[in-house]
Amino acid sequence: MLWWGQVQAAGVALVLSGGGARGISEVGVLQVLEEHRIPVSCVVGTSMGAIVGAAYAAGMDPESMPAVLTGVDWYNMFANRSPRRFLPYGVKQDDWQTDFDFTLHLQGWSVLPPVHLINVQNIDMFFRQLVGYSPIMSFDDLPLPFRAIATDLNHGGMVVMDHGDLPLVMRASMTVPGAFPPVDYQGRLVVDGGLADNLPIDVGRHLCGQAVIAVDVTTPSVEDKQPGSILEVAQQVINQALQQNVRQQKASLQPIDTLIVPDLKGIGSFDFDQTALLIQRGRQAAEAALGQLRRYQVSEQDYRIWKEQWQSRIVQVPRVANVILSPLKRANTRIVMSQLDVHTGTALNMLALQESIARIYARGDFEHLSAHSPC
Repeated sequence: MLWWGQVQAAGVALVLSGGGARGISEVGVLQVLEEHRIPVSCVVGTSMGAIVGAAYAAGMDPESMPAVLTGVDWYNMFANRSPRRFLPYGVKQDDWQTDFDFTLHLQGWSVLPPVHLINVQNIDMFFRQLVGYSPIMSFDDLPLPFRAIATDLNHGGMVVMDHGDLPLVMRASMTVPGAFPPVDYQGRLVVDGGLADNLPIDVGRHLCGQAVIAVDVTTPSVEDKQPGSILEVAQQVINQALQQNVRQQKASLQPIDTLIVPDLKGIGSFDFDQTALLIQRGRQAAEAALGQLRRYQVSEQDYRIWKEQWQSRIVQVPRVANVILSPLKRANTRIVMSQLDVHTGTALNMLALQESIARIYARGDFEHLSAHSPC
């Protein structure tokens, strides 16, 4: 069986559903696919499935994913604060205050509440850590062709995101309405893709898959416990909305396809502290499905060819040709540039860039600060 550049006997699309923290279990599924020489031709994901799928499609090895995920401070990830070491002294004195901003704004004589609860600064930084600052714009040019699903906030339809700034697309696919700000994608305001298609089997089949491996980690719409926060309330509303489209997608499965449903009973959408257990549950579900998955298995030689071609498409660390700041209204351009530990003519030091952005953001002059490479 030959892959890139030649006709493949049966393309396999990997489809990853959304489910909040439960989507971390999809990493365990990826590990089993790798261990049993099961290559895929493309990846399609919604919400957390888009995050895991984008990291894999961009070249992150599933064996390295657990270390990255367990090293994340999930509390600060969703909090509106920078790492303490970057905070000005006066801000450190206010550590007793809540991390969530509920500032009221004035517009004329009207008092307006915030349009979202969670600042996305830390989330964006994390996504860029996962997939890098790649100049790739078409997701067909990634090591594995990739699609992420979002929902049009104004018109309600599904948006299949196939190009653009990959970390921004990842955030767009998991933007819980009310909790995160909607994302402007090609002139359309989009939010969490689960509202339109939480298990996009049809998109995967259309993209590359004569066969589909679908992983469903959808959170049940009815739980015994009372929602404990406004985020859980928002997530519960989304869970109820997406159940119907998941059932419709499952009804389209064919005998050649494989459905994997990890046993995640008792694990909720916000249980990010259960990373190790979630990955284990994903592995267990994939291993239980090996009887079906082995029909996609290839020889060691063919898998090595696929792996080498996949790795050869991973974008290498770019060299910095120039540093351009977007126009600033209030902050001093010279001061911002002086804080950037980025040097033209050298390979991009992603860690230094991340630290520079965090340090500048901690000054309090920006609502959101990011960096990207032009196409």
